[in-house]
Amino acid sequence: TRKESPAASDVYKRQVQIRGSIPLQWQQPTSLLGRNGGTLRIATSVLNSLPALQLHLRELVLRHGRVVLLNLAGQSGSESELSAAYSTLSHAVAVPGTRYHGFDFHAECRAGQPDALRKLLAELAAEIDAIGAYALDATIAPTRARDGGAAGAAGGLADSCDREGQAGVVRTNCIDCLDRTNQVQTALSRLALERALTSLDLLPPVHKDAGGKAPNRADALAALLPACLLYTSPSPRD
Repeated sequence: TRKESPAASDVYKRQVQIRGSIPLQWQQPTSLLGRNGGTLRIATSVLNSLPALQLHLRELVLRHGRVVLLNLAGQSGSESELSAAYSTLSHAVAVPGTRYHGFDFHAECRAGQPDALRKLLAELAAEIDAIGAYALDATIAPTRARDGGAAGAAGGLADSCDREGQAGVVRTNCIDCLDRTNQVQTALSRLALERALTSLDLLPPVHKDAGGKAPNRADALAALLPACLLYTSPSPRD
């Protein structure tokens, strides 16, 4: 998200998410005749996955900071063994900066929960707040830009940047990292967008009702779409 003000200041907001398969050694034989794919099973002894899982999580922490391991696969039925193994091993390796969070997406939705995504976001609220988002407030001094031309503008940008870093990521998975992962990452992206627009005074702050629920601001976001398209541009390199 980018906002450009009349005072010649650019404000950039960005949040990174990642997705990936369950980081264990597992397999799902497929068949052209199978309607829902083959049976999920651990490929070898579950302990054989420990070294690769530990290495993977350490690399994620080194690259992104704190990492929320959000597993949307089932906690019962055909996916339960894999989810249980992921939960157990992620706690066993105990890589500092990581936290496993299981959320049986299909079970929550089947239970007739219209606010399943809202429930998930509430469960992750503290982690989302701690992770934050990348922000860059790049104010170019008008006199320096005029006097120095392009070089002066670049110098002004470098000298007067106010940065905030993103402190981590949410790593989301289901089984094939498609439908469930798409829905949850869309919800996380929408939350990040709402927060960015609110911080830029393009959306009013959220006021919850008596029941503690926040209003659906889809109409307000839709009204801002033309302005977002106008002011959105690729973020500058770090």
